[in-house]
Parts: sequence; structure tokens; C-alpha cells
Amino acid sequence: MNLADAAKDIIFNCTAYEKVVNFEQKALLKFIQTGIAESDLTRRLYYMVEKQKKIEANKKLYFTWSLHDYDVKNEGIRIGRREGRKSGRKEGIEANKLENAKNLLAMKLLTHEQIAEAIGLPLEKIVELAPK
Repeated sequence: MNLADAAKDIIFNCTAYEKVVNFEQKALLKFIQTGIAESDLTRRLYYMVEKQKKIEANKKLYFTWSLHDYDVKNEGIRIGRREGRKSGRKEGIEANKLENAKNLLAMKLLTHEQIAEAIGLPLEKIVELAPK
């Protein structure tokens, strides 16, 4: 509907649809008021509105799943990094114990049992590290 005054908003008194004589206008006002489609125009509008609702619902679902996938991926990365750091620390501690044991064995000041107790390694590992 073209308006001479360049108005952007149109206000309809949809509650008075029963008093309108023109069938298409009456059907449009009734559709706006009640959602009941009685003419070709209002049925087309109804299907367009329903189609748009489905599109919006699918968009919402898509974005919800996208965010879910993003969160799951990032949680996996965080867990992987945390486990990696934990594993790395453990390996570093073990490597340090072995290095300390080798140094103490090279000094030849302590027995194998004393080194095992001081370092916190099993006696068999100290014996294995000892020079032959």
C-alpha cells in the first residue's frame, strides 16, 4: 500500500474485522487478529509465516549445535593440554630422578640402598643404572 505522506507504519484496527465489507480486507484483518486464514492471500501469508518460523527454529538449532560443538572441541583441547602437562611433569620428575641417581652413583659415596632411598627409586633401578 503506497501512502502519500511517506508513512512507515500502518495501524490496523483488527478487532473490527467483522465490520469490513471487502472480503480480502476482512480476511486479512481477521488473519492478523486471530491467525485464521480464510482467503488465498491469508493462506499464502500463513504458509509464509510458518515457513519463516521453521527457518528461524532451524537457525536456532544450528547455532545451538554449533556452539555445543565448539564447546566440546575446546573442552577436549583443554583436557588434552592438562593431561599433556601432567604427563610431561611426571616424565620430567622421573628423568630428574634418574639423572640424580647416575650422579650419586658416579660419586661412589653412597650404597645402592642409600641412593634408592634418597632418590625414591626402586633398588633394582639403581642397580640397573650402576656402571658395571
